Amino acid sequence: MTGKTIHVFGVCVLILFLLPAPPDARAQMVIGQYSDEAPLRTWNNYGLLSALSGGMGNVRFTLADDAAAGSVNPSLPALGASFQLAFSGSISTVSLNRYGIVNTGVLVTQSDNAAGLFPLFDAAALTFRWRGWGIGIGYGPLESYSRPKTIYEASDAGEVYYQLEFLQQGLLRNAHLALSRAFGASVSIGVGVNVIGGEWEKTVREERRTLGITITDHKTESYSGLYFTGGITVRPHSKLTLAAVVRTPFTRQSEGTSLYRYVSPLGGTDIQIPASAANRTEMPAVAGVGFSYVPSNTVRLVSDITFFLWNRYRFEYFEEELERDFKNSLKWNNGFEFINRLRLFGRNLVNPMRIGFIYDPQPMRTPNSRYLYLTLGMGLTWPHASLDFGTMFGWESGSGDNLTVYRSFISLTIHSLKGDLR
Repeated sequence: MTGKTIHVFGVCVLILFLLPAPPDARAQMVIGQYSDEAPLRTWNNYGLLSALSGGMGNVRFTLADDAAAGSVNPSLPALGASFQLAFSGSISTVSLNRYGIVNTGVLVTQSDNAAGLFPLFDAAALTFRWRGWGIGIGYGPLESYSRPKTIYEASDAGEVYYQLEFLQQGLLRNAHLALSRAFGASVSIGVGVNVIGGEWEKTVREERRTLGITITDHKTESYSGLYFTGGITVRPHSKLTLAAVVRTPFTRQSEGTSLYRYVSPLGGTDIQIPASAANRTEMPAVAGVGFSYVPSNTVRLVSDITFFLWNRYRFEYFEEELERDFKNSLKWNNGFEFINRLRLFGRNLVNPMRIGFIYDPQPMRTPNSRYLYLTLGMGLTWPHASLDFGTMFGWESGSGDNLTVYRSFISLTIHSLKGDLR
């Protein structure tokens, strides 16, 4: 095969590689749940998580004793301890079935694949209160866009002659500042500003070793954005706390780059097609209400309801608005906390035990997908420090893929003196 023939062949292969998948393959793609910008676990992400809330159904709207909760309800720092400094981390595994080129018409797997995240300590939050004013500061991950690395190889007589590789990674981070003001002991209002940033990268690489041909599709994005939160917390009774929160809609901007490359060393061919674009994602407004009820000094019941206005979601990618036919969703978080008291090494300790459940419907109209979670947690509280653990198990239904989620949290909090019931 001459160099000229290889050059023509390479251009033809590159054109075929860039063409859309045939209709029967594209029909297997469920828009939304498996799209490249879909966050792992759930679309309904809002604010930072910690082990305290994570073991109690991820409720946060009324938890003034959770330093990270100021990222969703900025009125809480004025009602919490005079000082809280928390460090949190988590590990998680998520099962996926269809993503990228996997099980969407190109690569087919016999079972779900798992994506694991092991950042350990990845978030920090600080709150302090002074003369009726409260300030909250925090930093941590909001969303992960990583997918399992997938490699297909074809071999003959033990020698690989063809390889197809898919890799996607991405993370969105949040830094928040909350300012709140308490009016007496029963009302607090607050506002928060949140700055987001992150990166996303996807690579599809095809290698035909017998011909010496490599085809690469590499895309990256660099995220930035700004949104505001508001909250009001009311305590009409010493046993009851009510809260209302809101997140403004915002634009998640990104600088996108794309490089399609065809390399054939045998023919001296190196074709590169670079591109760049200012991508944008219109993120919807979020609103929620919550309550906390403490019938005794050993029991706490909490619940959050969050409304996501997903029908306003828009995704523009390399100057093309992609179809995302979403519906609004209502997420329900519930938790229970039971207080034990221990004496360990001559010291009195508070030992909260927690349980919770979450109903989390996803925004896609088809399939009608939802996650159900069971959460478990516990803690040890000393006069000036707390150590909390939380675990959640999630099961998806509706897509037919029976996806699962597992996540564990750990948080260490240094704080001013607290009472028996956190």
